[in-house]
Amino acid sequence: MSDVERPEHAHQSLAEDHVVIDDGMRRWYKSCPCCMSQAYPKIKYALDEERYS
Repeated sequence: MSDVERPEHAHQSLAEDHVVIDDGMRRWYKSCPCCMSQAYPKIKYALDEERYS
């Protein structure tokens, strides 16, 4: 069984899929979205969606 298939690794993928966006992340996005896209692409994508919806 590979590491990905092992049950103890299941919580890691769920945690990575769950995006928490707080005020600090929103301020970072506003000041430097290009840096955020490198560090937290999922959060950048979610904030882009909010902005353009």
